[in-house]
Amino acid sequence: VIAFDSTAHVVAPLAPGHDAAALTDRLRSVSPSGATAIAPALQLAESWFADAPGSARRHVLLVSDGRTSADDVAQLQSL
Repeated sequence: VIAFDSTAHVVAPLAPGHDAAALTDRLRSVSPSGATAIAPALQLAESWFADAPGSARRHVLLVSDGRTSADDVAQLQSL
């Protein structure tokens, strides 16, 4: 789980078998604020997928409370 504002913040790393209660506590600490820079968070997710063993399907669920900048859109288009 990656939260983001102007930068990406790891809430829970990509790993099997997360403790549900601990993950719930971490998710509750995330609150909307600041800028919306999506590209750094997606770049981090992409690196996690590249480093993950196996060939399982990978999915990204992107949830945002705002709009991103034109510069961020340009970075996203180059991913």
